[in-house]
Amino acid sequence: MDTEAPTADTGTMTATDGPESMGSTSLPATDTLGETSGSPSTGAASETDPMTDTMADTGMGETEDDEDIEFFDTFDRDTGAWMFVDDGAAQKEGPSEWVYQGGDLVQLSDISGLETLLPSAGTYALGGDSDWDAYLVEIAYTADDDGVAGVVCHASPEGNFIRLELDHETGIVRLVERAGGENTILAETEAFEVPMELEIERTMTLDCGATYRGFIDGMLWVEAEGNPNAEGGVGMYASSIGDGPSGLRFHSIEVGDD
Repeated sequence: MDTEAPTADTGTMTATDGPESMGSTSLPATDTLGETSGSPSTGAASETDPMTDTMADTGMGETEDDEDIEFFDTFDRDTGAWMFVDDGAAQKEGPSEWVYQGGDLVQLSDISGLETLLPSAGTYALGGDSDWDAYLVEIAYTADDDGVAGVVCHASPEGNFIRLELDHETGIVRLVERAGGENTILAETEAFEVPMELEIERTMTLDCGATYRGFIDGMLWVEAEGNPNAEGGVGMYASSIGDGPSGLRFHSIEVGDD
């Protein structure tokens, strides 16, 4: 598509209580990512596995070599590595409810945003290092209901980031940039183009290099021009999915060099 990317003002983001209280500090919505251009795009999936170097699937850690960004968490315990943050201004339900449950990090609340604002507001678990620049981040998760799940890269302390999301109700995959309090769709697929399987483990991978590329279950669906100056941490995203004992379950997150 060559149309101008729509935007939605989602206001500030506010830290909420998670497994341990994170307080109620508001994150100002100022733009530090700079201009990230790229026409919204769609196309057939590519059978490419972006995570060729799989990290260990137990525990959590970082390598000692600062030049090789490698980080993983399998959520078998609360390490204190994550800050839980809700989109505030557009929030319709909530607050979020993040818990460690059965070896997963689970979001139980049916938090969502106003239906007229797309992409929807939701909640985030954010962590990692603000100095990370070009890398791959992959999550494994299970969704037991309709709603939106996502993975985040280049998350800055100012509340800016890039998000890859899958809407399990419409089958749309989106690349979204948040900067200055606004969400801009950089790329998206057509409705019902991506399989919307529920109650199975899936992977979602975001390549945050010279080109932002989004993979679902190892298949490339969306891409847009990257920002060579962008840096920041990683995270997980949930919107309109939860309100039950299982909710949206994140099994693992891992980060490797781009």
